[in-house]
Amino acid sequence: MLKIRLVEINDANEYRKLRNDNYQWFFSQKRFTREEVRDWITGTIDSRDNSVYVCEDTNTQELVGTVSIYNVKEDSAEIGRIIVNSQRKGEGIGLVLLREMEQYAGLRGLEILWAEVMKDNLASKNLFLKAGYKLVQENNKKYTFERPVRPITPNEFMKGLK
Repeated sequence: MLKIRLVEINDANEYRKLRNDNYQWFFSQKRFTREEVRDWITGTIDSRDNSVYVCEDTNTQELVGTVSIYNVKEDSAEIGRIIVNSQRKGEGIGLVLLREMEQYAGLRGLEILWAEVMKDNLASKNLFLKAGYKLVQENNKKYTFERPVRPITPNEFMKGLK
């Protein structure tokens, strides 16, 4: 069973491994040290502008994925940093993470989620297309996708977590 929750400082080592194992799909192309990841997580824990979530396999207590909402504006935010453990790809975890964040965005009153994806990252491109995001911009390095967010009540959100 999968559980999606806010990242905690104790997740730093596993998060770092997931992130560094997939560094080639990030625009920065950077690998992070343990200290850098711990500092970054610490800075996001109480932030409303940069929410980082992890997906935990409750049977193994292993982190199998991550997702973030950041660059939050009045009515929109960027969704990204979607990482799925390479041994768990193909199980639909990326789509689960995306849908959960869409509900969270609707609860927060956001109207649009958008994402930038490297052109070489076909898995992410296909994920956003499968999830109904529209390609709104393209250049030689990246695609930009966006999708309207459906407003959601706290009760609807809590039902979706069960």
